[in-house]
Amino acid sequence: MELVLKPEGERRQAVTIKEGEIFVCPGGLAHSPRRFENTWGLVIERKRREEEKEEFAWFCEKCDDLVLLRVVNQGNIPSQVSAVYAEFNADEKLRTCRACGYVFPETPMAERLTFLDKK
Repeated sequence: MELVLKPEGERRQAVTIKEGEIFVCPGGLAHSPRRFENTWGLVIERKRREEEKEEFAWFCEKCDDLVLLRVVNQGNIPSQVSAVYAEFNADEKLRTCRACGYVFPETPMAERLTFLDKK
C-alpha cells in the first residue's frame, strides 16, 4: 500500500509499505492510506478522547492546496465519516480545487472492520 503524508506547510510525501512491513505515522500528521487493487492495508489508531475532534481533509492531487476540510465530534464516527464522504462525492464543486481546477473523482470510503465493535 501507499501512505500519503501531508506535513503542515510542506508538499505531500508518499511512503510505500510492502507486504509484511509496518510504518508508524506520527500523531497529528495528515495521512491518506491508499491500497492497490486486490490488496489489504490495516490502519490502527488510538481511541480518541471525548473532547477531541476528527478532521477529514482532501488536498489537491496536483498542487497540494486544501480542497475540503470537515471536522467531526467524537461519537458515531462511522456514520459521520459516511456523511462526509457522501457530501464530498455528491458535489463536484466540493471536489474541485480552487487553486488549479483539478477535479477529484468520486472517492471510495475505506472499508471498516467491525469485528471489534461492541455488540
